[in-house]
Amino acid sequence: MDLELFKAGDVMRSPIVSLKTRQSLHFLAKLLLDTSYSGFPVVEVNRETGDEVVYGLITRLIIIIIIIITITKEAAGLLR
Repeated sequence: MDLELFKAGDVMRSPIVSLKTRQSLHFLAKLLLDTSYSGFPVVEVNRETGDEVVYGLITRLIIIIIIIITITKEAAGLLR
């Protein structure tokens, strides 16, 4: 299979929901409640061009794990 023949629109639903490298826990939780997407592109703005550049991908499962770990650490007093 030649993956170069596919465009993002061939494998992603519209509208595309992207994340920044830093997002609030509230935003992530709401995102999971409001969408059924299994993964999200992570983008950053290129300082030279102003364009959004794909930094990577994050799956729904990893977001859930991040939320659980953060809440657990907050409850234990490990986060300020």
